[in-house]
Amino acid sequence: MGRRLRRLIGTAWAWDSALTVPGGADVSLGAVTHVGVRADRTRRGVLSTLMRAQLTDLAERGAVAAGLHATEAAIYGRFGYGAATLGRDLRIQRARARVRDDAPAGGRVELHDLDGLIGRVPEVYPRAATRPGMLARPDAWWGMMRSHLTRPSATRPQGVTHEGPDGIDGFAVYTVERTKGDQAKLTVVDLHTANTAAAAGLWRYLLSVDLVDTIEAALRPVDEPLDLLLTDPRAVSTTDLGDDLWLRLIDVPAALAARTYGDEQLVAR
Repeated sequence: MGRRLRRLIGTAWAWDSALTVPGGADVSLGAVTHVGVRADRTRRGVLSTLMRAQLTDLAERGAVAAGLHATEAAIYGRFGYGAATLGRDLRIQRARARVRDDAPAGGRVELHDLDGLIGRVPEVYPRAATRPGMLARPDAWWGMMRSHLTRPSATRPQGVTHEGPDGIDGFAVYTVERTKGDQAKLTVVDLHTANTAAAAGLWRYLLSVDLVDTIEAALRPVDEPLDLLLTDPRAVSTTDLGDDLWLRLIDVPAALAARTYGDEQLVAR
């Protein structure tokens, strides 16, 4: 009698990370990714089994929450996930966009190739990851970023850092590509800063790149004051607004205790 083959019909991965909560503290997070069920095995409870096993494993490992980016909004609510942050897509008409004269200035901007940037910014990233809802980036995350941006079909990425009095305090990754009619578009792939001077410096640089007609950036924070940096706020338009990070609390008391509001702390009783 022949040996029965075992075949993979579904996956659910998670890597250890941390989540910044209101007040600036971090809690342990299971960053969920690569969730899927083979097309001929859907609607049979496979995903429910995977989610149950994954959440049980994360709880046993002490994770306070699980987080993911949902490809379909209708799927994850039944497993306790909900949209926790929003992001907006921006389009900037470069010809109209000029940084205000009274915007923060100073610091030095320096260009890097992708490897050079990744060699310098991982240790800086925690200084910029203070906005609630931001995730820690372990070493493996930067490796995945490099692989994604250097795949054969990708447009060559460029990196830039901003250095202030205390060293590098911001960075950006972007690409530039030509479209029909010899129009050029600059796409902001990643941009994080530790202070307003770094934010102003990096956007001032991006708006100065020659032979660019439009600048686009996806899933930027909804409270990012880019339009206030410009003499013409209407040079920036929001082209889309949607959910970004989805969260599922695993240890509710620990999650609530980590949040602070000024000098106050919220606890579960």
